[in-house]
Amino acid sequence: MLPRILAVDSSRWTTLARLPAYLRGTASLDVLTPPRHPVRWSRFVDRRFLLEGDPAEGLRRHLENFGPYGTVLVADDPLLLRLISLAKTELWAARCLPAFREQLSCAVDKTRFPALCESLGLAVPDWRLLETPHDLSRALVELPGPWVLKAPEGFSGLALRKVDRPAEAAPALASLGHPPRSLLQRWIEGRVGDTAFVARHGELLACVSAYKVLSYGGPLGASCARAFAEPAGVREAVDRLVRVLSYHGFGGLGWIEEASTGKVMLLELNARAISFHHLGSRAGENRRAVASAFSGGPFPPPLSSIRPRYPTVYMFPQHLQRCIQECEPAGLLRWLPGAATTDFPWDDPLVGLAHFRSLAGFAARKLKQSLRSVRGA
Repeated sequence: MLPRILAVDSSRWTTLARLPAYLRGTASLDVLTPPRHPVRWSRFVDRRFLLEGDPAEGLRRHLENFGPYGTVLVADDPLLLRLISLAKTELWAARCLPAFREQLSCAVDKTRFPALCESLGLAVPDWRLLETPHDLSRALVELPGPWVLKAPEGFSGLALRKVDRPAEAAPALASLGHPPRSLLQRWIEGRVGDTAFVARHGELLACVSAYKVLSYGGPLGASCARAFAEPAGVREAVDRLVRVLSYHGFGGLGWIEEASTGKVMLLELNARAISFHHLGSRAGENRRAVASAFSGGPFPPPLSSIRPRYPTVYMFPQHLQRCIQECEPAGLLRWLPGAATTDFPWDDPLVGLAHFRSLAGFAARKLKQSLRSVRGA
């Protein structure tokens, strides 16, 4: 009998839609999402349930009625952070987390992550914690600029502000909503990347790294194109974090490779699936062996050393969304040549069609906004 896994998303994040194909044949997968979520179209989902009303309460009721599950995979940050808070007193919420609550709350907090890394001997950019109004002015003197300001929570660059001059720091902090705790970190010039990993109760099963080639929603926003990479020391850093956290599930580690030194420094941990787990096979990962091991099977063999046929992947649907959002139709040509061989979900085509439907609606809204702007002018 296959182990039972529940994947839950309180929003409509694109990352969850690729997980059923990744886990196919190794688990019985239920999904709990809002209506019209692309993952509901997947042919590899066993049962589909609607998440309505308060997400945490909806999840609690679902577990009460349809549990237990061997693993709960939470796919979006807002729900994950809510569960971390609830897990202080609610055992059911703690069982939904990919790691112990105390360690996980430090790891996913952007203002506490650097201290955790340094305690493990892992490199991070120089930083200062800001807890009082006077901390900011002192930190600007102690750290050479430019800088980046970080709030404790946020995704797709929403919790980050680049600061080039000291005079920009106070307005940047205000734009983050004056959180009670924030972080000032030295801005590093270099190539930003992420490592998508899978772990089973503190054992690293697989990890695949890629540079961020293009982003949408600004330079600090979400990635829509990736170039496979093998940064020195990143696998060891992931393995150390996974063991310390006793991590179980899918996750992503953000890092930057400093241009002047080649040194890799860690930036943040995403305690949920990120956007390119499904591309691991392009970099030598044995998808079925990893998925089987995650479900309790034997430990997978190490990554093969194959060279990806398409080292840069323009991702679906992220790259298409960027082209629509930034009114750049010529950018679609970068996606089309590789679509049939790299990132369209040909093994789960209805998911692809669901994404196209969402993209069509997004394009229609953008067109209406443009027409209103023209008429207003």
